[in-house]
Order: sequence, then structure tokens, then C-alpha cells
Amino acid sequence: QQLSEFNNLYSLLGVKINDRQSEIDSVKDELKKQLDNLKTLSAFLEKIQRQLPKDVVPSTKDEADKLNRQIKQVLEEMYEKQSLLDTTSSQIKDLLKRKAGAIGADNLNDELEDVLSHWKTLNDHLKNRIKFMEDMKEFHDTHDSLASWLGAKERMLTVLGPISSDSRMVQSQVQQVQVLREEFRSQQPQLQHFIDVGDNVLSYLEPRSPDHQKINNKLTAIQQKWADILGKLEERAESLGAAADTSREFDAQLTRLRDALRGISDNLDEVSFEK
Repeated sequence: QQLSEFNNLYSLLGVKINDRQSEIDSVKDELKKQLDNLKTLSAFLEKIQRQLPKDVVPSTKDEADKLNRQIKQVLEEMYEKQSLLDTTSSQIKDLLKRKAGAIGADNLNDELEDVLSHWKTLNDHLKNRIKFMEDMKEFHDTHDSLASWLGAKERMLTVLGPISSDSRMVQSQVQQVQVLREEFRSQQPQLQHFIDVGDNVLSYLEPRSPDHQKINNKLTAIQQKWADILGKLEERAESLGAAADTSREFDAQLTRLRDALRGISDNLDEVSFEK
């Protein structure tokens, strides 16, 4: 009976040892798989780092668009690997939860956190660069549009000609100025949009850098050109107002003179008739 009990205990121990060995082998396989995944993800992130376009400030809309497409392509590659990152992170955290006190658990957690941190840093950087490139595209596009529009208004202003002394012509010139002023009012939201986008771009750049200065110069030049043309319009409007007053006074005097001459002519006719 004792021998039988001993055999039973021995068999039970053997089962437990086998179960334990199976568990160890399972954990080893799981750990190897997760370490391979971490290695794959680390190599992928290093490749992505090498693929990144240089942090340049595009000087044209087309250049910004080209860089934007390149960065989006890199980000798309990260999206394709996102499921592997999520699965690896979830499985490692589950493993660490089950084997919290195991030797090497801290090292495994550190490796996972390094990959997660590197991933987040790259992902955030790419998204910021995409936003910057979109702002740069909009900045260059709006700048070129406003520069062309202001150039056309400036040329139009120069061909308006000198202020007329004829009251009817003056009224026509006043209407021309009114039309131009209305065009500036309708274009004001576009100017404000340009300023807002320019401020976004400047906030991304180092304040004392050449690129910051270049963008700021473009921003200032458009605003200055706008103010200059609008100032000339206001001056012309004031001059036309004065000319209109003068023309009205001149017309009134001319009318009075004509009436007076007509009165004198009528009186002369009466004198001649009496004779």
C-alpha cells in the first residue's frame, strides 16, 4: 500500500513537472515571439527615421506639396504597422501582468516602453510636419494670389488719370474709387486668412532663423502693399471730394453768370424796343 501511495505521488509529481515544463516552454515561446516583434518594430522605426525628408522650409507651393506627399507616404507605412504595435503591446502587458515578479520582466517592460515612446515621437513629428506643409502650401498660394491681385489694383490706380475739372467726369471718377474700395473690402477676409496662416507658419520656425525672417518679410510686404494702395485710394477720394465741391461751386457760379447775362440781354432788348 505504501508503495502504491509512493507511485501515485511520484506520478502526480511527474504530471506537475510536465505541466510546469509545458508552461515554461509556452512562456519561452511567447517571450521569443514578443521579443522578435519588438526587434521588428525597432528596425522598422529606424528605417522610418532614415526615410524622413529633411526639415526644410519649402519656398514654393509645389515644393510644399511634394514634401507633404512624401511625409504622408511615410506616415501611411506607420499606419500599416500599427496593428503589430498594438498587438505586441497588449500581449506583452498581459504577459507582464501574469509574470509580474519574473526575472527580466522589468527589462521587457523597458524595451516595450522604448518602442512605444519612439513610435509616438515619430508619429507626432510626422503629423506636425504634414500640418506645417499644408500651412506652407496655403501660405504660398494665398501670397501669390494676393500679390497678383494687389499688382492689378495698383496698375488700375495708375491709369485712372488726373482728376477732372468737369463735374460729370469727377462723379464718374468718384464711382471708380468707390468700386475699388468695395473690392478691397470684399478681399479683406483673404488678407486676414493670409495673416493667420502666416502666423501659424512663423510659430513653427525658430524666431531668429533666416527662414523665419524670409516668411515674415513676405507677410509684411503684402500688408504694406495693401496699406499703400488703400492709402492712395483714400487720398484720391479726398481729392475728388474737394474737386466735386469746387466743380459744384463753379457750376453754380456759371449758372448765376448765365442768368445775369441773360438778364442784361433781356434789359437791352427792352431798351431797344422802347426806342
